[in-house]
Amino acid sequence: PAIELDFHAAPFSSFHQTFPNASLPELLAMFSVAKRLGDHVNSVEEYKRDALIQQVLWLLQHRLLIQFHTYLYHIPSRRPSGRPPPQHLQPLFAKLERYFSGQHHVEEIMWRENLPREHLMAVINAYSGSLMCCLRPAPDLSSLMIPS
Repeated sequence: PAIELDFHAAPFSSFHQTFPNASLPELLAMFSVAKRLGDHVNSVEEYKRDALIQQVLWLLQHRLLIQFHTYLYHIPSRRPSGRPPPQHLQPLFAKLERYFSGQHHVEEIMWRENLPREHLMAVINAYSGSLMCCLRPAPDLSSLMIPS
């Protein structure tokens, strides 16, 4: 989407002061394509990655880049899709069901349960008839400080 930005406004001059060798318009253009942060980071030369991570933190703090999380809701009244879930996933679903209230995002669930993404995705796919996924913006990160 196109948006007019005043690159002489305070946040933009702050970016230039913090990262004098970086271009804010080029950085914003890099994130105009929706993909995982790791894919963006891996697309730059290795020696530039630390600087990119600091710039991403700055963008998040100034709400110029917004992170979205996937939250899950269990809706038991929904009609099951297709065949029943595999038996080996039923204990894992039962263990994870407490997180399917829309209060915990996917990354948090994986972290709390020390669960590989593939296992969680297998549960989500197997129970797709009664799970609903929802994308929501992450909480405001403007209070975070960039380490010097």
